[in-house]
Amino acid sequence: MAKVTLDPMFQKLSGHLGNIVHYNRFGRQYCRIHVIPANPRTESQQALRATFADAVRSWQNLSHDEQAAFNHKARYKTITGYNLYISLFMKANMPAAAATESAAVSNNVFPQSADGNPEAFSSVALPFMRADILYSCLKRAAVSPDAG
Repeated sequence: MAKVTLDPMFQKLSGHLGNIVHYNRFGRQYCRIHVIPANPRTESQQALRATFADAVRSWQNLSHDEQAAFNHKARYKTITGYNLYISLFMKANMPAAAATESAAVSNNVFPQSADGNPEAFSSVALPFMRADILYSCLKRAAVSPDAG
């Protein structure tokens, strides 16, 4: 992921421009290329998604004080209280089929290519661009006088 330093006239940039996604996390600006992940719709994936939906609904049903307690626990980590809660919920309620797949991943069981190297999963491939290249066209447009 590329860290972005914006021109002082811009405070924040979020959303996407073409296939570049811009976002702000903890006061820092980042950008990446938008990737549409693979969606095989296996039984274990559907079970995991249902558990994740339950986790989100569970977080939303917590009181403000309970959410604040998770935010407090996560304050020295690089995650939010929401992320901490979802992680703990998923670990406690992970479906059996997904737990089997998760164990395979943690034991480094990856698909092998013909030359014996692990293959990359298209759903997790995130090609990133350098921000200085990305914004060079914006700087040129701001600096160059209108030829019109």
